[in-house]
Amino acid sequence: MIIIITITGYLLCLILAELSAMMPERTGGSPSYAYPAYREKWPRAAKHINGITAWAYWLGWFPVAPLNMILASFYLADRFHLNTTSGFTPIHTFIAWSTVIIAAIGIVLFFIPAYLGIRFGTGFATILAVLSMVPLTFIAVAWIFHPSVAHWASCPASTNSTGRASSAASAVTAGSPSTSPTRSCSRGT
Repeated sequence: MIIIITITGYLLCLILAELSAMMPERTGGSPSYAYPAYREKWPRAAKHINGITAWAYWLGWFPVAPLNMILASFYLADRFHLNTTSGFTPIHTFIAWSTVIIAAIGIVLFFIPAYLGIRFGTGFATILAVLSMVPLTFIAVAWIFHPSVAHWASCPASTNSTGRASSAASAVTAGSPSTSPTRSCSRGT
């Protein structure tokens, strides 16, 4: 079933890409293309097709924000050691009250930029993008400045046919005091 859903989503993306190239003045996803696409061939059905498309679009996107916010708030509740033992079980899945409260506050906080307009919303999104990229960039390049935390010599992909470390792995771990093969390829302790 997941394969069928994935293929359907892929085809929808291709169709929407073609429609957006044909009608660049329209924005708003699939509902904005349904009425113009059917209005000439089936004028009486075009309004109904547009309505069904709008409802399907809404039903597809409706659970995205709450589910992502519940997942993020569960992570925050765990990190800050909040009470995650009392809660409720809506559909065979336990959700803690602290998670629900954090999720509701998060959704309201993300609604404010959307309500204040596109200019404020894009500025807010840009700030969030930069703030999320700073720690990810640090994680990606931190080993360059402190190579001893990466033990590349113990990675199977970094050894040649003789079992010796390849030149790239040797260069990275040359100054490392511990390149024991018993260590994993991850961060050392």
